[in-house]
Amino acid sequence: MSAAKSPGRPYIIAFICAAFAKTFAQAEPEQDWITVNPGAQDVAPALLLPPTPVSPNHQYLLSWTMRVEGEKIWRFRAEAAGVTVRLSGPNADTATLTKQTSCWQTAGWHPAWIVLDVPAGCDSIEASLGIVSAEHLPGRFRVRDVQLRDLQSDFPVPETEGSLRLQVLDEHRAPISARVYLINAAGEGIVPPSAYAYLQGVRCFEFLDPRLNQIPLPDGRYTVRAMKGFEYAFTETTVDVNANESSEAILTLKRQFDWSAKGWWSGDHHTHLYRHGSSLYPMMDLNDVYAIAQAEGLNFLPFQGVDKYLESKGEMNSPTFIARYTQELTRDFWGHICPVGMRGIPRPEESGSAWPMNGDYIEAVRSAGGAIAYAHPYGPLRRDDVAAALADPKAGLIAREWPIDVALGYSCTIDILAKEDARGEFDLKLRDYMRLLNLGFRCGVSGSTDFHLDQGREPIGGFRTYAHATELSWESIARAYNEERTFATNGPLIDVHVDEASPGDTLSLDSPGQAQLKLQARSLWGIDRATVWMNGVATHVLKAEEGTVNITREIPITQSGWVLVIAEGRAAPEVMTSPEGKPCVPGQYAITSPIYIEVKNTPAPRDSEAAQYFADWCESVRRGFDALCEQHRDDGNGVPEKTKSKAIERIDQAKNLFLQRATG
Repeated sequence: MSAAKSPGRPYIIAFICAAFAKTFAQAEPEQDWITVNPGAQDVAPALLLPPTPVSPNHQYLLSWTMRVEGEKIWRFRAEAAGVTVRLSGPNADTATLTKQTSCWQTAGWHPAWIVLDVPAGCDSIEASLGIVSAEHLPGRFRVRDVQLRDLQSDFPVPETEGSLRLQVLDEHRAPISARVYLINAAGEGIVPPSAYAYLQGVRCFEFLDPRLNQIPLPDGRYTVRAMKGFEYAFTETTVDVNANESSEAILTLKRQFDWSAKGWWSGDHHTHLYRHGSSLYPMMDLNDVYAIAQAEGLNFLPFQGVDKYLESKGEMNSPTFIARYTQELTRDFWGHICPVGMRGIPRPEESGSAWPMNGDYIEAVRSAGGAIAYAHPYGPLRRDDVAAALADPKAGLIAREWPIDVALGYSCTIDILAKEDARGEFDLKLRDYMRLLNLGFRCGVSGSTDFHLDQGREPIGGFRTYAHATELSWESIARAYNEERTFATNGPLIDVHVDEASPGDTLSLDSPGQAQLKLQARSLWGIDRATVWMNGVATHVLKAEEGTVNITREIPITQSGWVLVIAEGRAAPEVMTSPEGKPCVPGQYAITSPIYIEVKNTPAPRDSEAAQYFADWCESVRRGFDALCEQHRDDGNGVPEKTKSKAIERIDQAKNLFLQRATG
């Protein structure tokens, strides 16, 4: 099949699909498309683009529209799936580029693309699409509207439109990735073709590839704004676009705050691809995720994946960004937990959802050099029915085991900033966290988004964790989580010391007295105040001056306990407060892990009410666990008595520890 070239237009290649499989007999009527069904390794993939002439040393965009159909998890059983591009010529060896996908379902047709650099000596390109599987899988890909465009030729736009050439540069004038807002006169966010778009305030997109910098636009005046996480100053310009003309916008991003110079590195430890259907970006892959993370100013990303193809891959290391493929441990009864820094997945013996407990996973992950964060810990918990929810094994997304683990000495952080449910009670979670600290137990804070990037809703990193590490390495980041050298934020940055102690440290004093508080809290949007909390009481509210708190002062230390800082500020369109519509905080918010205080012969007063609360928590979990074991027995998967006894022993041990803290 050949393709004709229209002057000034892309190559258009159309294909006629084969007959539908019976599984999809009710699909839409036949049209021009390619159908790709799973096949064995030796089954030829479908031809996406026949051999087509290209120019050496040029850059090309291969794009198509794609529909993915199938049952959930069908793609996760495949060995591999995706596009293979071959570039060849008489004066060069054949170059092969492969882009994999884990997509298992889209809602209708959606765009897909790949950008290519043609090597010297190559003058021909061809591409194929395949799904490799040793077993029959109930799903398929369909593709149409395949186009190949030379990115260095004249940019084709309709006669009534113009184009915008966009450049985003760093302070050294080098291209840099960023989040970009392209806003028209009506205040609407415009998204260019071949870009991953999200909603944060208005529609925005990730500007990842300087090769894709030509954007077709109708006549009009546009505001163009770029941002990159919480440390680069916003940059903005206005540009007029006229029909049949090319305009240019150059945005330069400069670092306003350098928290990495203080040893603080930011990450989002809870991100996914393709766990749900209705994907908008069927060819998004792990490299795209890592590029988006860097555009959002993140330094580390423990990707919580599920794809069989990725289990042996997924590493990335650079001086400013590290990434690693791992796996969220979705313990629906005990609570979901996210490994940080661990390569691979712990695989202890299991008895359904009853065993092992999360404490066993925490020990396995720590032994492998990693750390654990409790994800979306409070889900459906409400002040008026905590006990009932804990005792109901069907109530999921609750970190039932979190206080038990903390009491038993299993090191973990809790996501204070997180996407919970549609009526999430942030104040309840914060209250319980401080209650646990008031009992003399130790636990750090963290923040994450739990976003699925293929869903195109909001960008990752809107809630993030800053970890204080000696270097940007997985060993150091995991150690920071385990040692509680963290703060969670949706924008504000905090650096706090009490004397020489910082979050996670213990300050030892021979007697009550004065200690020096040194605090910096600032934000790109400006903060209103920073509050110093000591043993569950807000002891100092420090008002910001010109949006910043930067103070050194003496504070009284009268007893043992803990100190942490919360920074707050006004809301802003670019600041995440209700992730994917789930309420969390009203505006900017950051919270540090505690600095622990030990004053000789002056213990902190024990909170008997908190002790009883968590003892009752354990009792409710015990009832829920008994009900869970009954469910397993009714399903024919009974929990062994030895296993059941181990779990009950731990729950009862934690309960007794809480009761002991009631009287000191």
